[in-house]
Amino acid sequence: MQGIACAFRSSDGTAVEIDVAQPVAAELQSRRDAAILLADPIAGYPSGVEAYFELEDAIGVSTIYSSKHMIVMRSAAFYEPGDHADLGNAVLKTVGG
Repeated sequence: MQGIACAFRSSDGTAVEIDVAQPVAAELQSRRDAAILLADPIAGYPSGVEAYFELEDAIGVSTIYSSKHMIVMRSAAFYEPGDHADLGNAVLKTVGG
């Protein structure tokens, strides 16, 4: 799957990585279906958007699915499911999700 990725580091050195992809509809649905079984759902996103959160080796990973995009955000700053909601909604708005 192709997409775009960016990363930034805050003044305290904490990194945030954001990956955005626009997979074909079947792949997007397949990944969305798999996420339901692997991670915890998150509230705080617009209707039609699903988001999931999990911790991987003390790194919070948020995966957001809109009708067209899959967004993955990773950071040690994400401890709880809601820690990334403002950033996730900003990314959705930027990509037209």
